[in-house]
Amino acid sequence: MKLPKLCFTIFFILLNCSPGKPIPIKKGEYKCEHCNMSIVDLRFNSQAITSKGKIFHFDSAECLIYWREKIHQSNDISSYFKNFIHPDQYIALQQAIFLQSETLKSPMGEGISVFSSKEEAKEIRDKFNGELKSYEELKELLLKKWKK
Repeated sequence: MKLPKLCFTIFFILLNCSPGKPIPIKKGEYKCEHCNMSIVDLRFNSQAITSKGKIFHFDSAECLIYWREKIHQSNDISSYFKNFIHPDQYIALQQAIFLQSETLKSPMGEGISVFSSKEEAKEIRDKFNGELKSYEELKELLLKKWKK
């Protein structure tokens, strides 16, 4: 009888130690961790979650990228971006497809939207033009631009 209890206890501990998941938010409920703007266009919302479960909110992908690369600089962060087409869904950084378009304005003006598939991203690119980019390409581009 003690073995099932022990297994349950270990399972419960491991479950609570895993990194958190992004939480749904409402328009104007949070301010961006990086630029301090109210998060009002939820299509661009992104969240970073530490290994201890602390959640940081951002009004755009570019704010999260800058914060992650220049301020926090830690490997204990999971990053999630809103799916532009399905704003009720978050996409983990590892699965995110980024589109940068001058005609699709994001809150910080870099025109970055995020998708869960290349097909979704191409569909929006056909309407708004722009280029599909990897996280590394965006990071280099943004860091170079913000260095000026």
